[in-house]
Amino acid sequence: MSNRFFIERKEDTSDFPFYNNQPRKISTAQWGIILAIFFIGFLLSSFWVPNINKNNVLLVLALISSMKLIFGVGGLAIFAGKDTFTLFKKIRAKDYFYLFLLLIVDLIYAFASSGIVGLFTKTASNPAGVSHTEGSEALAHFLLNMISNIPNLLGEEFMALLPFLAILYFFYQRVGWSRNKSIAIALLLSSLIFGLLHLPTYQWNWAQVIFVIGLGRVMGTAAYIRTKSIWGSFLIHYLFDTLTFLLVFLA
Repeated sequence: MSNRFFIERKEDTSDFPFYNNQPRKISTAQWGIILAIFFIGFLLSSFWVPNINKNNVLLVLALISSMKLIFGVGGLAIFAGKDTFTLFKKIRAKDYFYLFLLLIVDLIYAFASSGIVGLFTKTASNPAGVSHTEGSEALAHFLLNMISNIPNLLGEEFMALLPFLAILYFFYQRVGWSRNKSIAIALLLSSLIFGLLHLPTYQWNWAQVIFVIGLGRVMGTAAYIRTKSIWGSFLIHYLFDTLTFLLVFLA
C-alpha cells in the first residue's frame, strides 16, 4: 500500500475500513446518523441517573458501563452490518512492543501536561479515581471499577474511532486530500472531540480536556492506526486508566 502514514508498519498490507468504500461504502449522511446514535448512548451513560437499590445496583452498573459500546456497535452495524467487526482484528505479536512504548509515552505526557495545565488552572480529578480512596470498602470499589471499565472503555474507543473514521472518510473522499493528510487531520480532530466529550467528567475544565485528555488521546488512536484493531487502542486506554487509578488508590 502506497502513501503509508508514518505510524503504520512498512510491510503492513491492511487498511482502515469504510473511509475508501471498503469493505463497504458508508455515505456522509450515514456517518452523521452513526455519530448521532452513538451520541445518544454517550448522553445516557453520562447523565442518566436511574433509581438504584441494593438489589439491582450491579445490573444497572453493567448497563450504564455498556451503554457506549452498545450504541457504538449498534449504530455502525446499521450501515456496516457484519463488517462492523473488522474493527476487532487480532493484534499482531510484533505490535505489542510498540503498544508498550505508546503507553509509556502516554503516561509521561499525561503527568507532564497535567503539571503544566495545573500551573494556570485548577485541574479536576476523575471521579472514578477519587472514589477509590474513600471508606473502608475502597478495595472493593477499585476492583468493581476495573471490571466495569472493560465495557465502558471499549465503548469509549468508539467515542474516538468513529469520529476518526468519519473525518478520514470526509477529507479523503469528499475534500480529496491525500491519505496521509486525511489521517493526520482525522487523528487531531477526533482526539480533540474525544477530549471535549470529557467536559462533564472534568468539571468543564476546557484547558484540561483539550491539552491533557484530548491531545493525550493521540497515543490511543495511534495504537489503532498501528494495529488496525480497536483492541490495540483499548489496551492502551485500559492499562493507562488502571495504572493511574492504582496510583491514586495506593496513595
